[in-house]
Parts: sequence; C-alpha cells; structure tokens
Amino acid sequence: MEFLKNIPFIFVAFMLFLFVLNMRYRKTNRQQQETEDAFWERERLANATRKQDISNLPYITIPKEIIPSNLPTDSVKTLESLSQQQILNLTGKTNTDLKLEYGVANLEFLSACDERFIDLVNALLDCSKDLLDANRSNEAKQLLEYAVSIQADAKPLYLRLAKLYLEEGNPSAIDSLIASANELNSLSKDGIVADLKSLNA
Repeated sequence: MEFLKNIPFIFVAFMLFLFVLNMRYRKTNRQQQETEDAFWERERLANATRKQDISNLPYITIPKEIIPSNLPTDSVKTLESLSQQQILNLTGKTNTDLKLEYGVANLEFLSACDERFIDLVNALLDCSKDLLDANRSNEAKQLLEYAVSIQADAKPLYLRLAKLYLEEGNPSAIDSLIASANELNSLSKDGIVADLKSLNA
C-alpha cells in the first residue's frame, strides 16, 4: 500500500523531469539554429562584398641579411624563394572574415599569401635548428628575433630564442618575448606565454 501511495509523486516527478529536459532541448536547438542562421547571413554578406584595395596591407618582407650564407639546406632555399613572393600573416582570420574585409574576389590571393606565411614559419623553424646544429647561434638568434617580429606563432621559435638569451646571460630579454607572445592572435598564445614564464621564473 505504501508503494501505491508513492506512485503519483513518482509520476509527477518523472513528468516534471521530461518537461525540463524538453525545454532544455528546445532551447539548445533554438540557440544552434540562431548560430547557424547568423553564420549563413554573415557568409551571404561576405560573398556579396566587393573587391577592396589590398595594396597597402602589411606584406612581410624577408631581409636578405637574415638568410644564412654557406648553409646548403632546404630551409635556406625556401627562405630565398619566399623572399621573392608576397606574404601576409592572416592568423586568426577565417575565409569569411577575409571576404567581408577585402571582398570575395581577393580570397584566393590572400589565402595564397597566408599559406606562404605558414611556409615561412616552418622554414624559420628548420633554419634556426640548422644554424644551432652548426654552432652559429648569433645567426640563429637574428633569425628567431625576426620570426618574433612577424608574429610567428610556433612555440619552438620562442623557446629557442629564450634559451639563447639565458645562455648569453640576458634573462630580462625574455620579458619582451612574453610581451610579444601576448600580442599573438593565435590559439597557441597561452601555451607560449606559460612556457616562457616558466623559463623566466
């Protein structure tokens, strides 16, 4: 008999649970739909954006003096090749962002410039390692400082440079590295900053 008395309460509690669950489900669906609608509206506007002047964008130049001589490696060849091409650091920007800002007609060109930036960062990673392996730390430091100046977001670049500063007895220089890393528009920013701070602790 006691069990039967509890049935209405259990039923009401179960129905209340289903009601709350249904409300949450509908809210989640509504939010997802709103997000999707906002995305497609933004994409529609992006695809309708007219071509903008991109001649004054901050194109990256590779100074000849930072490209190592007498170092016959693929990384040096890549740097030499990239120095003749147009490069842009567009880290953190989506294709939709680029179309909205510069027009859909510029997307292919801008994407190519961004891909070259990725190639540049990889070449700087490889070349700095090649220089360190060849005991050419001063040239490696110059190359790494250049990488930081163009806001490359590869953690090893920052850590290699920080270790060179420590080796030459200049730990205070790591503070400027941390400041530079904090300006990155990249998902790797927090990890880079944390590792630099641990080296400078």
